[in-house]
Amino acid sequence: PFVTSDPDYAGWALDPLHFTVEDTTSIAGEMFVDASAGPGFGNGSEAHPYRTLAEALSCGVTADRIFVAAGLYAEDLLLEHTQVHIVAAPGAILQGSGQRPVIEVRGSGASGSTISGLTITGGFGEAGGIMVTNGSGLSLEGCTITGNSGGTTGGMLVRNGSTASLVGCT
Repeated sequence: PFVTSDPDYAGWALDPLHFTVEDTTSIAGEMFVDASAGPGFGNGSEAHPYRTLAEALSCGVTADRIFVAAGLYAEDLLLEHTQVHIVAAPGAILQGSGQRPVIEVRGSGASGSTISGLTITGGFGEAGGIMVTNGSGLSLEGCTITGNSGGTTGGMLVRNGSTASLVGCT
């Protein structure tokens, strides 16, 4: 045992502390998301994935790719300040809240973002599934956009100098 020199605990014998430092970094340029990941520590690494896409997007780190495991992700996403590249495994479903577009891409900061393999459903608003606006750009590949409704369109709305590309999407 260790004997402290702190006057408040003079003469007390203390046991040594043992602890493990968890890995707090993901591989540069890659983040991982898995809805089935257990609660607790998640840092976006493959060993400790985030549980939601929103967590990955809010961490403030620019990732070349965000890998999304199969599963149900009940959330709406705003892509605004950073370009992201989301790569979803078969069976990955982004289920919107029914209150707004499931995915909104806004402004030039997010321009050039890509999403592949994701099912996008449950959106509502002016554009139910996806809205790309204010000079932004988005490319979708192999995505399914279904079960959305909106005042202007249920699938995808592109406006205000924005661009979109869809390849192999339904």
